[in-house]
Amino acid sequence: MDKQNNTNIKKKNLKITHRPSAFDFSSISEFIVAIGLPNGRYNHKSDNLKELALKLGYRSPSTLTMIIKEQRLPSKGFIKSLADTFKLSAKEKNYLFLLLEKSKKEMKGEDLKETLLGLKKYRNNVQDYGMDLNKFEAISNWYYSAITQMIEMDNFIEDAEWVSRQLVGKVKPSQIRLAIDQMLDLGILKRDKKNKLKLASGGWRLVQDIPSSAIRNYHSGLIELAGESLHSVDPESRHMMGLTLPFDSDQMEEAKDFIQNFIMKFNRKFANNKGDKIEQLNIQFFPLTKDDMEH
Repeated sequence: MDKQNNTNIKKKNLKITHRPSAFDFSSISEFIVAIGLPNGRYNHKSDNLKELALKLGYRSPSTLTMIIKEQRLPSKGFIKSLADTFKLSAKEKNYLFLLLEKSKKEMKGEDLKETLLGLKKYRNNVQDYGMDLNKFEAISNWYYSAITQMIEMDNFIEDAEWVSRQLVGKVKPSQIRLAIDQMLDLGILKRDKKNKLKLASGGWRLVQDIPSSAIRNYHSGLIELAGESLHSVDPESRHMMGLTLPFDSDQMEEAKDFIQNFIMKFNRKFANNKGDKIEQLNIQFFPLTKDDMEH
């Protein structure tokens, strides 16, 4: 084999990887996993939690583990160490500082408007998805969509304490008030002539197939609630089904369209503003085997 052909084969087999960009994430913990644990957080060979902790200057991985599990917030010093270790740009580091600021304000129930505007300056690429950053960030919390549907019900009471008591997840009244104020600012909600809350222009729809941690966070929260309902909700009040099947990946777009049409039909048939509760329908369609199974 001549040298030129050998070179071509090497180029063909070369796997080019690109470092994840901080701007593609709205969660610090997810960015840490993506950039520092590319083989997964439970990998025991290389790029594991212990090695990452040492790279960041920590003797034990316990602090790192708590940050990744979102059991504690990272410090500014941690973010600086992360930026130095992975050679993040100054803009990426400042973006992570703003994400940290956003998390702290969410915990305290403080206004996020200025922080979200700051994040928007770094996330110009979000405009490519046809969605303003503020709306993009807002949908990452599952209870935003729950609130919009509660508002449409005839028995809705605009009281944060009341709304908090109705939700199955642990959502503070301060978070409810902040969510309503934020959705009013974003034009998702409006007030009618009697000053009652209403959905503006039919509400909003979650855009699909966006490579975003905000979207992943939205679905993860609802999937987690679905898992909890297996233990906390009587079988008579819930319905769980699953289907495992062989599948041709060339039909993926057709399958997505079929599922989307089903959801729309389900909504048209069963959505009822005179109902007595809010229900959630989750549909997940994902692979159980790797791409290109061995033959």
